[in-house]
Amino acid sequence: MSNKTTTASHQIVDSLLASCFAQNSHSMLTNELLVTMGLIKSEKKDFKPESDVENMLRLMAHAVGQEYFPSSSAKIISAFVKKDKDVLSNKISDCTDLFRSFQI
Repeated sequence: MSNKTTTASHQIVDSLLASCFAQNSHSMLTNELLVTMGLIKSEKKDFKPESDVENMLRLMAHAVGQEYFPSSSAKIISAFVKKDKDVLSNKISDCTDLFRSFQI
């Protein structure tokens, strides 16, 4: 992504997630994020996780470091990313900086 696209994407994610965390249960939202990223299975049988894991994880790596993002949620998401690090490494081109963002 270009710097302009990255900045715009971060602004959109920040706006959406800040609003979602302010209005919803942190644990429920954390669970939904994990399901959407394909890090845990959905209870819905017909649900298919997002296929673009790389960009989703890059945006999440940005979000977990933001002030609006609850530290408990950041720790949980980071733990699941760490657990699946080997599998994710095969799907992501340059994952060193990405995993560093999750403190792995």
